[in-house]
Amino acid sequence: MLYNLRMSKIEMRNQRRRDVVEAIINRNEPVHVAARVFNVPQRTVFEWLSWFRAEGWHGLNEKKRSGRPRKLSGAQIKWVYDCITLAIRSRSTSNSACGR
Repeated sequence: MLYNLRMSKIEMRNQRRRDVVEAIINRNEPVHVAARVFNVPQRTVFEWLSWFRAEGWHGLNEKKRSGRPRKLSGAQIKWVYDCITLAIRSRSTSNSACGR
């Protein structure tokens, strides 16, 4: 269970789920043992097993997460960033580029 340092966080979480389910399915480890070894709550392991039984190995991949949408668009964030960096450079908060 060595994780590649170049893996993204999502890939690492996906791999961890596969490792836990593999320990239970292929190596016949009891759920409570796998949960303790991988430091994961048993309830979470049962949820991962449910995903595996329903969709196979692909069911263990991370799904899109819901959450609060951003309040600013990418263009608005860029504008704020530019204003702050220009203000720091000129040491003035009243910059004509940032006035709207």
